[in-house]
Amino acid sequence: MQQISWRHHYIPEFYLKGFANENNQFAIYSTRDNKFKQDGKLFSPESHFFKKQDNTIDDLKKSLTDLLEKHYAELDSKFAPIFNKLNAKSCSHDYWK
Repeated sequence: MQQISWRHHYIPEFYLKGFANENNQFAIYSTRDNKFKQDGKLFSPESHFFKKQDNTIDDLKKSLTDLLEKHYAELDSKFAPIFNKLNAKSCSHDYWK
């Protein structure tokens, strides 16, 4: 039986990874609380900014499918290299002088 994804990231993982350190982790700052989540603990992109079962649908056969999540994953894999190239180019310029 095929594994059904249960996380739907409303911020794509490839975008979150653009903010991650060399260990693929980042801190999360809460603007509501004006502090870092769990005192600056580092988190992986897959662990945050998702809704459970948000792209899981019941099909007509009374089974679950994650067709939408698979479609988004395919799109994300096409956009990620473009985003990474743009991100690398903007980091190579010193816009703050």
